[in-house]
Amino acid sequence: MKIYYAHHIWKYNTKIEEYELEIIKEYFPQCKIINPNKAVNQSLLESEIMNECFNCVNNCDAVVFSSMDGVIGKGVYSEVNRALEQEKPAYYLFHNKITQLFKFEKIENSKTNRIYAIVKN
Repeated sequence: MKIYYAHHIWKYNTKIEEYELEIIKEYFPQCKIINPNKAVNQSLLESEIMNECFNCVNNCDAVVFSSMDGVIGKGVYSEVNRALEQEKPAYYLFHNKITQLFKFEKIENSKTNRIYAIVKN
């Protein structure tokens, strides 16, 4: 089984990213984790990066995503919705736990795609 790890670009190459990967490994020890930070060429245009990320989601069996204090960007929002449209399980990693109980609430009038929706669980 392959799991796509959707997370905010602000977490790339940080201790937080490392820590979240460890949590995912604990919950899904037999799975291969696809991390877009490593699996996708980050020097591409943002639209090309998202297309590559969608290809990764398409080729995975599930998605685990995290937020920044309950907020996600448009990329994570879109990746999770892509998985759900394909009837793949989506899991929310929050406060050291992984759950399938969550909903998104778009942030109206956000001036950036980096702060796009609030995750409610």
